[in-house]
Amino acid sequence: MSEIDNWIKEQLKRGFSKEQIKESMRKAGYGQKAIDSVDSFSKKKKLGYLFYIFSILIVAILLFFILNQFSSSEVFDKEDALSRIEELSDSYSYPMTIELLSDGESYKEEYFPHANEANAKLAKVYIILYEKTKDERYLKLAEENLEKFLSFCGTDIDKLGLGCEFLGNDIFYVDKTLDKRELKEFLNASYWLLKYKREQMFENDNCYQLAKKASFFSLLNPLPNKHEIDSGITQEADSALRDAYYLIFGNKYSTFIYDSNYKYTQVNHTRNSYYPAQCTYYYTNSLALSIVNGVCSDKESCIKPALELWSVINYKIMEPQSALGFLEASAELYEFSGDENFKESALKIKKFIDSNFIHDINGKPRLISYNNKIYIPNELDYIYLLYKYDWLSN
Repeated sequence: MSEIDNWIKEQLKRGFSKEQIKESMRKAGYGQKAIDSVDSFSKKKKLGYLFYIFSILIVAILLFFILNQFSSSEVFDKEDALSRIEELSDSYSYPMTIELLSDGESYKEEYFPHANEANAKLAKVYIILYEKTKDERYLKLAEENLEKFLSFCGTDIDKLGLGCEFLGNDIFYVDKTLDKRELKEFLNASYWLLKYKREQMFENDNCYQLAKKASFFSLLNPLPNKHEIDSGITQEADSALRDAYYLIFGNKYSTFIYDSNYKYTQVNHTRNSYYPAQCTYYYTNSLALSIVNGVCSDKESCIKPALELWSVINYKIMEPQSALGFLEASAELYEFSGDENFKESALKIKKFIDSNFIHDINGKPRLISYNNKIYIPNELDYIYLLYKYDWLSN
């Protein structure tokens, strides 16, 4: 390449226009052929510049599609979600379920007269916030929601509101901080009601209720005053976990349960509905809480079956409620054992929840169920888990 060609290219790189370069060449006495070559070099420079921009654009588009393929487009902001629920919790008529309209732009609120579940979970969320920040405002909000909850449910075993006994798990976490007599009375009443309903749960194939019972009994096990509830609470917690196991993994039409005399008793099922997949996810939460709370005394022998069960979990068939239970189970076992397999599982299930159940409603990401409904207690459970396990959001 001639010296003049190199000179022309250098001037173009410096930002001189082709007309300026041509004028300089005329003054220097170059011929017309050499002057005309400036147009050719200028055109090549423009094409190279356009190709560079086009390449960057293609790479940006590819990155956009890759990121959208492997991550959720919605971000569930726990602070924002909690503030919206706060606005709805000022009355005793609480919006338990919100059914989405087909256009996806607005939603209809359905109100129920009893808000016991939502208020219990709100109290639990405010308790974790108080524990993390020591802000007295959260303690006051927890107490306010607790009062609403107790006004619905009561504390007397003979008058406990329908279904309230299954909220003992949530109230247990509140009781650890507030330490109120009414809460202890409620936990005691819930314990005995669940103990009495054992055969009823089996006859109805209710693996969800059995798993909730096993989880609740396990939470009570390490309490220093557990014998004030029942001197045999450790055995009851163990039996409850066995009950859940044999209903979930046993024969569909008859199950052998572990009775109070330490013998297996056959119970015939009266209902045919049976969902082994979802039941398995409910059981994982019971198993995790049983291990963490000392129902299963040998840590190593308890962790091994949990790892085996976790290894065959199918992430494609969970509903929001069972997914949240599995998320808690994985997080609890990771913090208890330090095994990275449980942490990996927790992060994987969080990604599954975000990708499958978080949708934009009126410009706000919400957690919805398979039937396109927002069930606020589920949202509160998710908010609680995200606050409790900070590493889930990192």
